[in-house]
Amino acid sequence: MGALKALNSKNPVVCMEFTDLFIALCRAAGIPVREVNGYAHTNNPKLRPLSLTLDVLHAWPEYYDENK
Repeated sequence: MGALKALNSKNPVVCMEFTDLFIALCRAAGIPVREVNGYAHTNNPKLRPLSLTLDVLHAWPEYYDENK
C-alpha cells in the first residue's frame, strides 16, 4: 500500500502500512531506518498457537541510534 496511501486510507491498515509510514517519516528526518519482518510471539492463549499456514507475518521498523 505504501506510506501515503496508509496515511490517507479510510480503511483499516495493518503493521506493514504503519511500518511504511514510520520509515518514510524517519527517512525524511534523516534517521536511518529499515523494515524488519518476522513472526510475532505471544503468551496470550487466545492468539495461540500461531499457524504457519496463515498470514501471521509481522512487520516493524528498526532505527539506528548512534548514541546507543
